[in-house]
Amino acid sequence: MRLSFVRWLLLFSMLGLFGLRYLKPIQAHIAPQISHSRVAANPNMFNWDTFQPIPLARFEAGGAIVGDSLYVIGGFYTNQVQATDTVFAYNITTNQWRICANIPEAITHAPVVADGNLIYVLGGYIGDSPGGSTQHVWVYNTITNAWSRGPDLPEDRGAAGATKLGREIHFFGGAHRRDRQLEEWDSDQHFVLNLDSQVWRTAAPMPNARNHLGAATLNGSVYAIGGQYLAAESTSSQVEVDRYDPVSDSWTRVADLPKGRGHITSSVFEVDGRIMVVGGSVNGGDYGLASADVMLYDPNDNVWMKLTSIPGVRKTPVGAAYGNKILVTTGGYVPNPEMWIGQLEDHWELARTLPISLGEASGGIIGNKMYLVGESNGATAAFDLGANSWNAGLAQRPYKSHSHTAQVWNQRLYLFGGAGTSAGKVQIYQPSSNTWSQGAVMPFATLAASSALIDGKIYVAGGIVSGNTSNYHALYDPVANTWASLPTIPLARNGAAGGTDGRYFYLFGGRASGPTGAASADVQIYDPLTQTWTSSVSDQTIPPLPQARADLGQAIWHKGEFYLLGGSDQASVSDRVDVYNPVTKRWRSVAAMPTARQGHAPMLVGGRIYVPAGGTQASSSQSRIFEVYNPGAATQEPATATPTAIPTNTPINTATNTPTNTPTNTPTNTATNTPTNTPTNTPTNTATNTPTKTPTNTPTNTATNTPTNTPTPTVIPTQVPTATFTEIPTITPTEVPTATPSELPTVTLMPTQPINHRIQIYLPWASK
Repeated sequence: MRLSFVRWLLLFSMLGLFGLRYLKPIQAHIAPQISHSRVAANPNMFNWDTFQPIPLARFEAGGAIVGDSLYVIGGFYTNQVQATDTVFAYNITTNQWRICANIPEAITHAPVVADGNLIYVLGGYIGDSPGGSTQHVWVYNTITNAWSRGPDLPEDRGAAGATKLGREIHFFGGAHRRDRQLEEWDSDQHFVLNLDSQVWRTAAPMPNARNHLGAATLNGSVYAIGGQYLAAESTSSQVEVDRYDPVSDSWTRVADLPKGRGHITSSVFEVDGRIMVVGGSVNGGDYGLASADVMLYDPNDNVWMKLTSIPGVRKTPVGAAYGNKILVTTGGYVPNPEMWIGQLEDHWELARTLPISLGEASGGIIGNKMYLVGESNGATAAFDLGANSWNAGLAQRPYKSHSHTAQVWNQRLYLFGGAGTSAGKVQIYQPSSNTWSQGAVMPFATLAASSALIDGKIYVAGGIVSGNTSNYHALYDPVANTWASLPTIPLARNGAAGGTDGRYFYLFGGRASGPTGAASADVQIYDPLTQTWTSSVSDQTIPPLPQARADLGQAIWHKGEFYLLGGSDQASVSDRVDVYNPVTKRWRSVAAMPTARQGHAPMLVGGRIYVPAGGTQASSSQSRIFEVYNPGAATQEPATATPTAIPTNTPINTATNTPTNTPTNTPTNTATNTPTNTPTNTPTNTATNTPTKTPTNTPTNTATNTPTNTPTPTVIPTQVPTATFTEIPTITPTEVPTATPSELPTVTLMPTQPINHRIQIYLPWASK
């Protein structure tokens, strides 16, 4: 009986293999080409626009920008996690995809690094999931459209991080696994390739071995971001961020991600001196939960900030920056083809609405939180920059009024003066203990004054004293908790925007009389070294504001320029954003505020200007509005393609088995972004590594240098899963037709480099 059964099994197997020659190669399904763009009523508002999708959808691909093209390499191209060796390049200026020479082996989970006209693909997993890790390094020449073999890695790795620093590529972390096995062990090894000698060396290992992490280079340092342990992507996503110093050959832990995140190998990149992380996988579900979050890390403030999410959740997307554009494509639980492009520079974003309405607001940034107080509510509210969440239940200040001027020093928020009983008072909030205390009383009982922090000392000027606009000016020493009187300002002002370039104390605009008087356009400047004032009235080379206004909050100093946002005159509220360069002594206008406001509280952190609260009327008013501005540069980046309305027709890929038999694959629009299309076998490997390090770098504003020639202070007392596949010989299509939708540029496909897809038999009982 057993012999008969075996004979029948062999017969059916031979017949099945014979029939495979008539099967069509499996193609990735291209999702319906529908725009996911968010239609912004305000052209100044940030938006993710939909551009031409990649002709062959995929996920777990690698990518890099060379010249004006984004190259997308390998990845899984079917729902059955089959690997592809195809390479496509997206021309950012023409909005066209072209096919490039195939990489010599189908590969996934490989970090990709660009070096001039060359692209390095380092390690990764070979073939269909779960493929084994490899030592191979492949090098693509974008000029000759040809691949060559690079120097092998010292050890095989997949899902590692890699980035270029100077003339070296740093490769670290990742996992080892054999073909048809899940990850067997994670690596902390750190290898460095000299691009000139093409020789690998070993550097200090990572503090925490992990895989599916991201890597970036910034300011001469290398960063290892997030990741996971083994195949436990649903439970072991890491928050850890480590910075490598090549001079000391050592790693330091910096600010953690707000939430553990893996599957970001190809979606971590540098943006204008910061690091961006797009999408990825967070803990949850059977295979992790895909994320739409866009996170930005600023090394100067050591903070993570949440930006506007991409239109759909994406694991393992390919992301990159080109000039002032951010590109995101592919990724997901199943292959996705979308291409989204957004421009942060000189655009606004909507932030999480305030939990309470506030007007005449003031506040400051301490660590990764923004603290805010204002009119109409006694609450102290805190906004978590990374978690994108509010907490309005903190300790309330002793004098619950408004119109304070505020500064941050030594991780504390200082409020100076204010309306009613807070006039002349100094209120100090310490987040670490969630407590308020009081400092030395001001020399003048003012409200609506202006201030600036210079060399550890706080300058306070103007405001309203006893109903009259003041020209008083004083210096507060937060260490000694003492005040000293300084030369009065030449033009008495209240509600002026105070600010500093680190040397001078500036006052912009304000009112000459009362809280509702006519606004001024004057600019006044105090020099602490000479203890003298000058102004746009006394010095004709100093141009006044382009529009007279008051109640603008702080003047924001960023990259050598002052930003003045909104404000009001007697009858109207302004949405203007004017930028002043004190070197060239010129003003320029940038993207206007989405909502005109006065009495708001602009604050700078991570290169972004956060603008919460304020009123929309010239008279007393409050709001819950919260918007964020991304400053731009005076120069323009290269022009890029205009987003288009994507038609619903899709290209048809034709593959040929024989000269006379040309089967056609028509995509069936089944790509979705739901976890139901993922394999159902849960990995059995569990994480065993437990990170023990805690962040040690906490930025603090602790400058204590006293300005030269400051007067002697008058001291005032203190009051103070993957499937196994059987490989079948490759079927090579002989022609890839050009798809030319009526409303899109032509997708140019190189006929000399056809798409090669291998036919596979999917075994549903196999792991992952």
